[in-house]
Amino acid sequence: MNINEVCLAIQRDLARVGVEVSLEFKTSNTYWRQERYGAVGPMYVDSWSSTVGEALPRLLGALTPGAFYNTWEDETLSRLIAQAAITTDRNARASLYRQIQRRMFDDPPFVYLYQPVIFEAVNVRVQNYRPRAAEEYYLKNVSIVLYKIKCTPVNRTKQGHEGAEWTHFSRR
Repeated sequence: MNINEVCLAIQRDLARVGVEVSLEFKTSNTYWRQERYGAVGPMYVDSWSSTVGEALPRLLGALTPGAFYNTWEDETLSRLIAQAAITTDRNARASLYRQIQRRMFDDPPFVYLYQPVIFEAVNVRVQNYRPRAAEEYYLKNVSIVLYKIKCTPVNRTKQGHEGAEWTHFSRR
């Protein structure tokens, strides 16, 4: 199911309980032309992932005053996020994230619809690729084995031209 189909399903579900919703599908470029993301309207569908392995970029972008993606503000949450951004002690940072998570659970800034489950088939010739739920691809250490040849020595050494030694291998 793509995101437009999800929006249509939500529209149908809301209509069943008496809430009429009109949908306007826009391209991503429509959003980027706005001064702030929130200018697109009171309700929109969004998706975001982070390449750094923690939530801070998402929190800063979506929940701090004046940030491009911010459409909802909470003073306590903003203070906790700002503190997490400058805290280097792992345990203290983990404590801040627990407080942030609790606050977001108690007073959610978003309606979480679903988390995509991604299935990827990877050819055995692709080496060192690890699928990520975050939808980013890290290909720096990925390689493709074009073919493997197992070589077995047939004749150890023979005299070649001008007395040079060489080894003969046969493909199997």
